[in-house]
Amino acid sequence: MRKNRVLIIDHDLQTCKDIKYNVDSEMTDEYYTLTVREGLTELASKEYDLVILNACFPENDGMELLKTLRDLKPMPILILSTSSALADKLEAFKVGADDYLTKPFETEECLARVYALLRRFCDLNHLKTRVYSIVAHDDLIIKRHTRQALISGRPLELTYREYELLNLFMSHPERVYTFEQLYEQVWTEPYMGNKNSVVCEMKRLRKKLGDTDPIEAVREVGYRFKKK
Repeated sequence: MRKNRVLIIDHDLQTCKDIKYNVDSEMTDEYYTLTVREGLTELASKEYDLVILNACFPENDGMELLKTLRDLKPMPILILSTSSALADKLEAFKVGADDYLTKPFETEECLARVYALLRRFCDLNHLKTRVYSIVAHDDLIIKRHTRQALISGRPLELTYREYELLNLFMSHPERVYTFEQLYEQVWTEPYMGNKNSVVCEMKRLRKKLGDTDPIEAVREVGYRFKKK
């Protein structure tokens, strides 16, 4: 029987350890990250049943981060926050939180909320009913169900063809796509030597990817998506 997997995203190392080492390890595997970037990478690459999120990361807007996580996968999210204001709690629930706990808190209460969320989610949602539609590479994430691309949690504005190109590359990393293959799959038209159309579209896409650009040109052939 697979254990429930819990991810803690909190810049406070002590909070992470208090939760991780007090959760029932016979039923649950716990992991933690101290940065938003690492947390998003974990969620994109592995299957988790619950996320415990500190909504007060100094470099991120808590509600925007919560919204990103809510769009990412169908799983319960427990918010940890230093704010006890009713307005902040209501906003968190509105955006997508399943529970809210104010810091400082007793570890026992946090664990009780974790177990309650896992029971409701895992007992009512068999693994086979959950559909994950996401592809990730380092800071770059594609959410296919909403046709969105994110870099470090920030939305990337892509045109229809730019998205289709990126999705194609990320779905088949390391594979070399010729100009002809790219044109026929993305433009969905017969290739008549339209190399410049592909080159121009790829230039715009790679410019938007910026420093995170994992695409490389294969001279006189086409392009491929590099994996580190």
